[in-house]
Amino acid sequence: MVNRYVAFVKKYAKDNDMHWNCAVCEIASNDLYVTKTKAAKPKVVKPKVVKLKVDKPKERGFDTVSSELQQLLYSVGTPKIIKSLLNLNFRGNMDRHPISRTMQILKSFNTVQKMEELISELKSGSKGGGMKGGKLNVSEIKAFLEASYDVNDTNKNMYGYDLDTEISNKWGKVFVNQLSRKVVIAHRGTRSTTDWANNAVMALGAYQLTDRYKTGESLQQAAEFKYNGYKIYTIGHSQAGQLVHLLGKNTTGISLNPAYMTPLKGEFQGKNEFVIRASFDPVSSLTKGMQNAALSIMNPGYNARNNIVIKSTTSDPLQEHAITVLDRLPQDMLIGRGKSNITYKINKDILKQYKNI
Repeated sequence: MVNRYVAFVKKYAKDNDMHWNCAVCEIASNDLYVTKTKAAKPKVVKPKVVKLKVDKPKERGFDTVSSELQQLLYSVGTPKIIKSLLNLNFRGNMDRHPISRTMQILKSFNTVQKMEELISELKSGSKGGGMKGGKLNVSEIKAFLEASYDVNDTNKNMYGYDLDTEISNKWGKVFVNQLSRKVVIAHRGTRSTTDWANNAVMALGAYQLTDRYKTGESLQQAAEFKYNGYKIYTIGHSQAGQLVHLLGKNTTGISLNPAYMTPLKGEFQGKNEFVIRASFDPVSSLTKGMQNAALSIMNPGYNARNNIVIKSTTSDPLQEHAITVLDRLPQDMLIGRGKSNITYKINKDILKQYKNI
């Protein structure tokens, strides 16, 4: 604008032969200079874009995650650790000493991602919950009983237990959970013609002289010797219920619809024995029914705790004697003894020494 005005003044002064000061005054007084301005464009106001700051989660370092995991392993308790490891499909032996156990776990969970997964499992749910030291639930009992009849060993791994093929045979299976240090010895019930002959011998009171008994005894002794110090369950259906009573005295015994002749011989159910039976089961109703009637008078609490009677829904004796009667019970119902005082007392005492490490 300034350059155009000056040029206009100079030209006006030259054309009119006057000094430029006079030209400026004359131009101003007569409004001789008219500016040609273009129409102003409307000002477009652009919206201000506000960039939101999103803080990316800081990746935790190996040492930080490892330190948190170690603190959890020393504080949550053995049952919670075992449950978390089982949920992550961890397999293998686990030392009972807290420091040795922690070192074993850190060797397997040796990346930040693996440690974070275990930390998440340990923090989930209630502290130390989820497992009962001396009990099996109904679904586990059913699975192990069915496996005892399986000559092809179709299911070698279930519920965290692995089949010990070294000592198992067609008359009984041994399943072991190395992580929780639990063993299930499942004796097979009546299956063959020979088994029915053994049932007849049992009625005569000479069952311990049969090859069936001796085979079961060898299996029981081998398992108890090999897994000394483990929590052991002895379970059986039908004829195997008698094996549970006779051979499982050092373990927690659980039998379903057992061929139970002990009352006729003056023997009674041990405190570590648990019997499940259908009310109209033809095999167990007579002898166990007699015993339960006596127990309900002498010790009602013991009878209710160690004897579970399933209400029969059919009049079919084969159906009421079958393993499938367990489907009528809650599948998460726990059966067996409570926690082992010796094992868990030792663990708790040791854990207290390292809880604040």
